[in-house]
Amino acid sequence: SRIYVGNLSWNCDSEELAKVLQQAGILAHVEEVVCDRETGRSRGFGYVTLTSIDFAQVAVQKLDGHIVQGRALKASFSQPYKKAGKEGPVEVAASHTKVFIGNLPWGVDDGSLEEFFRAHGKVVEAKIVYDRDTGRSRGFGFVTLSSPKEADEAVKSLDGADCDGRRLRVKLADTSP
Repeated sequence: SRIYVGNLSWNCDSEELAKVLQQAGILAHVEEVVCDRETGRSRGFGYVTLTSIDFAQVAVQKLDGHIVQGRALKASFSQPYKKAGKEGPVEVAASHTKVFIGNLPWGVDDGSLEEFFRAHGKVVEAKIVYDRDTGRSRGFGFVTLSSPKEADEAVKSLDGADCDGRRLRVKLADTSP
């Protein structure tokens, strides 16, 4: 019954997230809005615990796409984590459906990234990573495909592929560089 809530504004803290949940009619315990260790600023996501799976499903449906401070929230069931030493928790590589894409042209957005990967499988989510201070693309992103087979095929087909004159670096997101 633990859910992930992402695409929060950078000034959203746990108290603000609790208010968002309350306005949406969701009674839940906000575990935390994850903050940068050095700056203390929100990293734009947090975790919420609900009393049952049924309530969590309703919360995901209500929150996913809900607009808060001009941003469409992303809500999903939380993924399991394991310890990874000093770096902190790392997502367990159970399904291998998430793909990292590096060396992206600066003009690529979520929609064009999704379109680029659509030929290689059903795209569940496509997300460009933006610099929180400037709002500009950081030149990399992630695509989640619907199956490990599709993710593997996308990596094989697109690693080294040309995208607007740039040679893409594509790998499973949960593998080392």
